[in-house]
Amino acid sequence: MLVARLKNGALIELTKRWTKKELVTLKNTETFFCPCCRGEVILKLGTKKQWHFAHVRENALCQTFEKESDIHLLGKKQLYLWLKKTKQTVYLEKFFPQCKQRPDIYYEHRKRKVAVEFQCSPISYELHYKRTLSYLNDGIYPLWIIGAHHL
Repeated sequence: MLVARLKNGALIELTKRWTKKELVTLKNTETFFCPCCRGEVILKLGTKKQWHFAHVRENALCQTFEKESDIHLLGKKQLYLWLKKTKQTVYLEKFFPQCKQRPDIYYEHRKRKVAVEFQCSPISYELHYKRTLSYLNDGIYPLWIIGAHHL
């Protein structure tokens, strides 16, 4: 995940230009929580993967979401930043409790609700269909972007 909540409820995104020193300080002074399940998450600041948040303990609600590869995290971040430049009101990893979905990116364009799913790992036809139908039933248009390495 690239988004977490602080104790005071504020959202923190790892799409900003953070220095490692700033994030280490934040990590040492704050507790982070998942915006979906409200479970505790930790800030991972490794050298091999995109910086991200990960659950401390698995949670039934968030277990249904896939673990994200570095390509996925980076691609999602780039798509989000690009959409922000177009002056769209855009949300990263916005959770929709009614359909239990957390698209990578959500925005509204000409009064149309759009959920962007950047799919970098293979998923079954059944899961793809179920997610698509879930969005459509909530009046959200799903836009699937398939990672180039799957084509």
